[in-house]
Amino acid sequence: MAKIGIAMDLGTSGFRGQAIDLGRGNEIISTAITTRHPLPGANVMDHLHFAVEMGVEISQQIIVSAVNRVIE
Repeated sequence: MAKIGIAMDLGTSGFRGQAIDLGRGNEIISTAITTRHPLPGANVMDHLHFAVEMGVEISQQIIVSAVNRVIE
């Protein structure tokens, strides 16, 4: 059975995920990216402002949902 790892980069402009075959020399199987950051705004300060104004719980739900979509 193949051992698959997932590497996630939660960046300032979007998210990137890579599926990696850990049994074959860490070969990258596939890459998925978001076309923009899931939180509203154009930069880190906008994302933080959204989290403060709307609440950490809502921000976390949005981020977890985006990560799940990248993994799928």
